[in-house]
Amino acid sequence: MLSLSALSPSISFASVHVVGNLARSKTAKPGETFDGVILLKNTGAKSADVHIRQTDYQCYADGRTLYGDPGTSARSNAKWISVTPSHVTVPGNEMVSVNYKVRVPSDAKLVGTYWSLIMVEPAAAPAPEVKGGKDEIAVGVQTVTRFGVQIITEIGTTGNCALKVADKALVNDNGKRALKLDFENTGERDMVPNVSIELYGQNGLSIGKFDAGRGRIFPGGSVRYHADLSAIPIGKYVAMVIADTGDDHVMGAQYELEITN
Repeated sequence: MLSLSALSPSISFASVHVVGNLARSKTAKPGETFDGVILLKNTGAKSADVHIRQTDYQCYADGRTLYGDPGTSARSNAKWISVTPSHVTVPGNEMVSVNYKVRVPSDAKLVGTYWSLIMVEPAAAPAPEVKGGKDEIAVGVQTVTRFGVQIITEIGTTGNCALKVADKALVNDNGKRALKLDFENTGERDMVPNVSIELYGQNGLSIGKFDAGRGRIFPGGSVRYHADLSAIPIGKYVAMVIADTGDDHVMGAQYELEITN
C-alpha cells in the first residue's frame, strides 16, 4: 500500500523579479520608434535563468485572462516590438537589462491604444528531493512567479473614450455586503478610472461616498469593482456611480438600490 507523504514538502520560490512598473505606456505617432529597458533583479545568491517571450493579453470582469499568440488581437502591438535577448542568466544579487524597441507602423489608420505583454518567466530549477518513509511518496514543490510587462502604445490623443456598466449587483464579498460593478471599455483608448459610489437616502441626504477601487481597462475588456456597503442599514437608496479618470473623462450613472438583509 502506498500513501502520499505529508512530511515537510520542500517549497522553493524563484528569486528574480522585474524592477519598476509592470505597465509601460508611451505616446507616439505613426512611423515613430522608441526604446525601453526592463531591469531584472536576482535577490538570491544563485544564478537564475530567465526566458523572455511575447504574448497578447486581455482580461475580463468575470476573472478570465486571455494570453493570445503575439499579433493576433486586433489591437496588439506585439509585431511592432523587438525584444533582446530572449534568454538571460541573472547572476546572484545582480541585475540584468532586457531591451525592447517599438517601431510604430506608418499607418494613418492607427487610432487609440495598442498593447501586448513581454512575459518574463524564470526557469524552474529541479524541485528538491524530499525523503519519505517506506512505501510513501514524498513530494517536492518548486514555485515560479512569472511577470507580464504591459507595453502600451497610445497613438497621440486619437481614439474615443467610452465606458459602460455591463453588470451590477449586491453580492457577498468575502463575508461583506458589497455593490459589484462590472465596467466594460467600449472605446478605442485604455482607461484607468477610479470608481466610487455616492449613496443617498430617500430624504435626499448623503449617506457617504464609498470607494470601489481603480484599475486599467483596455478596449474590449472589462474590470470588476467592489464597494463595501456592509455598514449600510436595510433600506432603499439612490446610488450615484462615478468613474473618474482624473482628466476630462468622467462617467456617471444613477441607480435605485434596495438593501434587504
